[in-house]
Amino acid sequence: MTLLISVLAAVVVSVLVTLLLLNVRTPHYRAQRRQARQLLQWMLLGQASEHQWRIFCEIPIRHDPPLEAIRRCCADIDERCFVGDNRDGHLLNKDGMAALEQQLQELQALEEAEP
Repeated sequence: MTLLISVLAAVVVSVLVTLLLLNVRTPHYRAQRRQARQLLQWMLLGQASEHQWRIFCEIPIRHDPPLEAIRRCCADIDERCFVGDNRDGHLLNKDGMAALEQQLQELQALEEAEP
């Protein structure tokens, strides 16, 4: 009898775990242009966190090729100009900030051209 209860309990637990795994979705990152614009503006103001910046620079944006091109440029800027947190809150040096301003202008032009 105890063996039967143990087997039934194992089956129930297995079914519950299987159902849970089938219904849980993997989280995904899907950046939109307005979110990217906001992040670049925050970067220029010294208000973005390093975590937000790293996520944007490191995760490819497959659904929007023009935004992916901007992301790649930002990742290149990060590689060349990242200084980390400092007193003024900016994560990039002055050259990086100037290059980031250009990317923000390109992104704004993309948004304006959007139908």
